[in-house]
Amino acid sequence: MELSSPLFEGLATINEVGFSLYPALVKSVPTTLDTQVFARHLVFVLISLFITPSNLLTEVFTPSLNNAFHYLLMGGISTSILKLSYFGFEELPLDLSMPIYYSYPWLIIGFAIFAFERTQPLKFLPYLIASYIAMILAFKPNMEKIKKLTDLPEEKRKTKYLAIAALVAATCLVGVMFILYQSGFETVGTGSIRNHLGGLLLMIGYFVYNKISPDLDWTVWSKLLFFNGVIGYLSFMFRVNSMKFVPEIYYGIFVFIGTIIAYYIAKAYPHLQRKESKDFS
Repeated sequence: MELSSPLFEGLATINEVGFSLYPALVKSVPTTLDTQVFARHLVFVLISLFITPSNLLTEVFTPSLNNAFHYLLMGGISTSILKLSYFGFEELPLDLSMPIYYSYPWLIIGFAIFAFERTQPLKFLPYLIASYIAMILAFKPNMEKIKKLTDLPEEKRKTKYLAIAALVAATCLVGVMFILYQSGFETVGTGSIRNHLGGLLLMIGYFVYNKISPDLDWTVWSKLLFFNGVIGYLSFMFRVNSMKFVPEIYYGIFVFIGTIIAYYIAKAYPHLQRKESKDFS
């Protein structure tokens, strides 16, 4: 089923703009990376528990080794994606971090074709390529910052390279998550809880083990609750449900377009991000 109506295309574009604003959010909230990840898991769990049907709640909370494995695996992957991507967003300018991370539609399309034999209408390929090229060109005017990597002190340079590797790894894990859902290993209804409750438990264990706590500043949490609850969760659910009905090659167009628009919004409104790292100024 191809939902190619103007209404769907408009909603998909708006949705991906919101989803792509996460890098700007990471830079906008003066808190720790661990607090960002903890807040994301907490907000998603609370919303999921509220809207998930009772029969699915029974399924995910039934004590079993299978459930425990699902929680550990899904929570571990979700937490890894968040920590790796947030680290990359923190250490690198948006000009570099966004085009790396938001290239994952190519990976998902590849898995859809070769792992699940999902037919991808070739009529959308020119639009996908054009939108991807437009995304790369949108970041090109500021790519001179990347050249400054070689001028940084060795320790900082290694950190920036690790940030690039973290974004690449996070992108690959997004592809792994796609495989788990498409293979039937996990479903949207149960996965939204297992992903984030599992991740929340891992983060609590991390805080206890290291004898630290998340940032509890209310001004920080007011932003985290809003962005994760209103933008993050709604965008996530729209994307997941949309990709059930449209080809991955079609939805990838909106991911690239949304990334471009989100980038310019972040640049136009300074309050959406902290001051750019002096490493690239």
